Amino acid sequence: GTDHWVINSNNTRDEAATKLNSQKWERTNLIKGIVENLLEVVFIQQSFQIGATLFRMQALKDVEFMRPNIQNCEDNDLFVRLAIAGKKAYYLPELLMEYRFHAQQQGISRAIPYLKDKLHYLESYTFDSDMLETVRRSRLTETKLLLGLRLIEIGQTSTGRELVWSGKACSPSKAWVALVLSLLPEGWRSQAFSLLRQLKE
Repeated sequence: GTDHWVINSNNTRDEAATKLNSQKWERTNLIKGIVENLLEVVFIQQSFQIGATLFRMQALKDVEFMRPNIQNCEDNDLFVRLAIAGKKAYYLPELLMEYRFHAQQQGISRAIPYLKDKLHYLESYTFDSDMLETVRRSRLTETKLLLGLRLIEIGQTSTGRELVWSGKACSPSKAWVALVLSLLPEGWRSQAFSLLRQLKE
């Protein structure tokens, strides 16, 4: 695996954004060579990016490539399954690839499928490591809350409430606000959610 450039809409390399992206995913903490604690690196830090990684064909065959039912988290899922299977990874700390963030990656229409797949991805594992399992459960709780919020916003009230209640430990105050908003008529909810986002900003 390698690091990668972030490019803007003009296909120009953005050094500041690249640096922030590398720090966010903790690639700045990785050193050249075989990656120790690979499962921790790919699950907790999520440092490896599939477009900046070369794979051995046999390693991919051994884990049966990507799973088709986790389309929005297939990259993280693949790395985790490879690590669980005992595969090795080598990191080269050089900017060898380019990546552009797309506008369609934002918004509720993108968030809901992503959160649904993330929920399925996180429910697919249980780890022997207490640390990894604690992180997994924490992320699972947060994902349930966030997905529940989005579903309430678009009118899928019953399922949304169930998920919010399941994820309330992540943020009790946010959960209670969501449950209160779920009592509003559907036509008012999007306005209420938009107002809350503006206040948060």
